[in-house]
Amino acid sequence: MVTTTDFARIVSSIYSAVLAPDGWSAALDDIRQTFGATGSALVLADASNREILSARIPEAAGDSYRRYYRHLDYVLATVERNPVGMLLSGAGLVALGAGTEFDADWMRRYDMQDGLFVRLNAQPPITSFLVAGPKGNAVFATSDRVAFVNALVPHLQRALRIQDHVRELCGAALDASSAVDALGHGVMILGDRGEVLHVNPAAQSVLDRADGLTVRLSRLTADCARAAVEIRTAVANALGQERDSAPAASAVVCPRPHGRPYILHVKPQCSGEAGGRARATVIVIDPQRRAEPPASLLRRLFGLTAAEADISIRLVHGAELSSIAEELTVSITTVKTHLRNIFAKTQTHRQAELIRVLLSAAV
Repeated sequence: MVTTTDFARIVSSIYSAVLAPDGWSAALDDIRQTFGATGSALVLADASNREILSARIPEAAGDSYRRYYRHLDYVLATVERNPVGMLLSGAGLVALGAGTEFDADWMRRYDMQDGLFVRLNAQPPITSFLVAGPKGNAVFATSDRVAFVNALVPHLQRALRIQDHVRELCGAALDASSAVDALGHGVMILGDRGEVLHVNPAAQSVLDRADGLTVRLSRLTADCARAAVEIRTAVANALGQERDSAPAASAVVCPRPHGRPYILHVKPQCSGEAGGRARATVIVIDPQRRAEPPASLLRRLFGLTAAEADISIRLVHGAELSSIAEELTVSITTVKTHLRNIFAKTQTHRQAELIRVLLSAAV
């Protein structure tokens, strides 16, 4: 007899599986033991393939299914064609292909000739849930077991949808993090309490220099007392923590002992969802940082040759044409010829204009 205590425990383990890597295995094993079954599984299928998402079945059964029998599984092929949520008895399904290779060599061998099966979603890949056991004198699909699985179905469906959404969010977060990390300017992401959540490599380089900016107790601050107050205020404004005011962007000039001041742009970050937690982005501009567009980017962007891209970067660095010729061991005439080609490809006419265009490609 399946009890309400069993149901509550299993539903809890199903939702725990959304975030725990091995959670589905534990939830399915709980279902298997509660039913006194041989196995329980979630199986994915599309037009050309079928694979076990998670299962608690005999190890040899899982190995042979993945290797060969998944292509012969007429039971799940039938389940996958049925309406979503329609619970099917294993006895009736197995009878559809009694004596076939899948029946004789896999289901009988591993004592899974009966059970309960249901399709959980409409769009491929189709997910099927099953709990299976041996064929015996007693009916497997008792009324309480049928009611139990029918009650579990919406929880399984919801947990799988949540899991897909979490996976998409994690993927988006990873993509965003990678994009931020690729930027040449320092970028910090702050949480709703002003705590530093993410620091890209350029910002970490600024912090490592300990030259005016630092993180203390997970909060961004400055060595200069005035700048520290301005940073706190700017962060509070960006997070919308000021009473009766919407989140707002602002800029802070942060002095440092060894160079021109940093410029911090503190901006609200849209969460993308109503009720989402506030975030703020801090962009750290170092006036002494020498922006340099990658040679590969200049070649793709303007169609420059390798030699033209090399000369362009040297010009960005402030090199004179004569020194470029000497460093490359070519004539000044050759360098000037390359420069004329660069002007033509970048649609510029003077070196100052060219350098502005080249720097605009730097991040």
